[in-house]
Amino acid sequence: MNESISVSMNYAALPIVALVVSGLFALNRQVSKPRLSMFQHFAAGVVIASVALELLPVLLKAGSVPGMTLGYIAGVAVMLVIERLAARTGAKVPIAIDLFIDGLLLMIGFSTGEKGGFLLLLGLTLETTALGIVLAPSLAAGGKTRTQVIVPLMGFGLSILAGAGCGLFLPRETGFWFAAILGFGVAALLYLVVEELIAEAHETKDTAFTTALFFAGFLIPLLLGQVGP
Repeated sequence: MNESISVSMNYAALPIVALVVSGLFALNRQVSKPRLSMFQHFAAGVVIASVALELLPVLLKAGSVPGMTLGYIAGVAVMLVIERLAARTGAKVPIAIDLFIDGLLLMIGFSTGEKGGFLLLLGLTLETTALGIVLAPSLAAGGKTRTQVIVPLMGFGLSILAGAGCGLFLPRETGFWFAAILGFGVAALLYLVVEELIAEAHETKDTAFTTALFFAGFLIPLLLGQVGP
C-alpha cells in the first residue's frame, strides 16, 4: 500500500470533526436559514471547482471510455436510489451512505495527487459542516440530550472513515476499473452538490450576495491550484 495514500487516511478525520463540531454549534446557537444558504452556496462552489480542476482531467486520461461511461451512469443511478430510499425509510440510512461515498471520494481525490486530495478535502469538510448544522437540531427534536445527539453524529462520521478505508484498496492505475471508479466519483459528487447542497440552499430566497458566494467558493480552488507543483 502506498505510504502517502495510507497517511492520507488521517485527513478523513477533518470532515468528521467538522460534522460533530458544527452539530454542537447548531445545538448551542441557531443558524438562520439565510446564513446556512450562504454557506451552502460557498461550499457548492468549492466542490464543483475541485471536481473540474482535479478529477475531470484525470478522468479524461484514465484510458477507458467504456469504464468512464459505465462508472458515471452507475454513480447517477446509485444516488437516485439513495434519494428514493430517503423518501421511504427516512434520512438516516441515506445520509450514512452519502457519507460513506464522501470518504470513498476523498481517497479517489488523493489517488489523483496530493493537491487533488486536499482540494476535495476542503470541499467535503465544508459539505459536512453544513450537514452538521442541519442534522443536529433534527436529531435533538423531542428533548434528546446532547449525548444522544453526539453519538449518532459520530456514527455518521464513522461512515466517512469506512468509505475512506475502502478507498485505500481502489485501483490506482489507468484502465477500465480506474476510469469506472473516477466516473462514479464525479457523478456522485456532482449529484450531491446539485441535488442536495444547491437544492437545500435554494429553500431560502437567493440574494445577489448569496449567489456571489458560490462563485467565490469556485474561485478558491482555482487560486489554490496555482500554488505548488
